[in-house]
Amino acid sequence: MRIDPIVYRDKPGDRLIDLRPDGAECIPALGMSSYLNVREGTEEHCHPGCIEIVLNLRGRLMFESLGKEYPFMPGSVFVSTPVQPHRMRLNPKGLFLQRILFEIPKKGRRILGFSPRESEWLVRSLLHLPKRVFAATEKIKADFAALFEIHDKSPRNGYARRLKMKTTTADLLVSVIEAARKDPTRAPSAIADIARRIAEHPELSCHIGELAGETGLAPAKFFEVFKRETGLPPHSFLLNCRIRRAQALLEERKSSIDAIADMLRFSSRQHFSTVFKRTVGVSPAQYRRLRIV
Repeated sequence: MRIDPIVYRDKPGDRLIDLRPDGAECIPALGMSSYLNVREGTEEHCHPGCIEIVLNLRGRLMFESLGKEYPFMPGSVFVSTPVQPHRMRLNPKGLFLQRILFEIPKKGRRILGFSPRESEWLVRSLLHLPKRVFAATEKIKADFAALFEIHDKSPRNGYARRLKMKTTTADLLVSVIEAARKDPTRAPSAIADIARRIAEHPELSCHIGELAGETGLAPAKFFEVFKRETGLPPHSFLLNCRIRRAQALLEERKSSIDAIADMLRFSSRQHFSTVFKRTVGVSPAQYRRLRIV
């Protein structure tokens, strides 16, 4: 596992800027990535001493961390602590991410002008979020946009710039904590069992009515609870699992693309290719040539 270095840059579509000189002493990096073309995924890495908070505004991708996979959909936030290595399998075409690194202060040090107890609460809360991936609120999106706006347009070397940067950073961090804690209720165990079964056997056919019957829920309620638990509607979850299995089969290079499409119950090779490219960013044939693992 490698340590991901902070390499500052400020180019269109690829930014990593330091907010510490502007008063946000706990934010060594505010970043933005917007990809016009598909890029290979990142290596497994970590950020020593920092919590990374990533907002996905556009593009479907998959985070891997400690042996688990996390679908990362538009409108979601992904958080990793210093001891949680992670990587992205692929950066799809059209991907648009914003992120910050929150530098964990030494014990007893104040953050953003907070009292010692408030600072301690903030750090403890960020280190122990109940979820690693969760829905972004409009407040989180607005706060990220505001940080870039302040950095780019607020007059430099003034108290107003520093105060706006401090308060917006504080708003963002608290908004992340509140969003991660929102709706902590768990779906019935039957939902988790169904999701696990679909993930393990995506080649099987699934009908909403039958799945809902297993849980004792009406189809509309099953749809609602399943989406709340997994982050995706049942059909999208199934397609996502089939594409993940297809990626593994393509990497093994033992089956033809036609055979994989048939095995995973796509109506045709064209349908398979369309769904695969929409999800991954490249066609099955291109993915096999890239041999991304």
